[in-house]
Amino acid sequence: MVGSDVLGGPAAIDNIRAAGLEYLEIPIRTEGFRSRRDDPPLLTTAATLADLRDLEQRLSTAGVQVSSFTCMAGNPLDPANVSVMQRKLDLAAHFGVRFVVADAGAVGVRDGGAGKGRRCTRGVWPQPRRIVYTPRR
Repeated sequence: MVGSDVLGGPAAIDNIRAAGLEYLEIPIRTEGFRSRRDDPPLLTTAATLADLRDLEQRLSTAGVQVSSFTCMAGNPLDPANVSVMQRKLDLAAHFGVRFVVADAGAVGVRDGGAGKGRRCTRGVWPQPRRIVYTPRR
């Protein structure tokens, strides 16, 4: 999955040290998701162990460390998105990062989180939940 394109994630890894930086945040995309810039993903939910090792090698060769992963998977309060989020968290856990960036969730979403018809119901919020994630090994 790691390419050698001029733009995008691979180029960022290869050139970030020249910019005086050594840490970066990497998005884990849902398989089949098309980015805004149509750049190839570094990791997707379909990543294999070989893909993870390829990325580790690229990072090591470039002397770059991952500070966090972006694990957007839609509304985490929607049960339909839980398995995608778990997969992304498992992939992030492989790299031993302490932080991930994820969606906060939308209360009162009428359409299951597709982005249309979102509304927050005034005065009706779910009880706060503490989510503790333990990586599956």
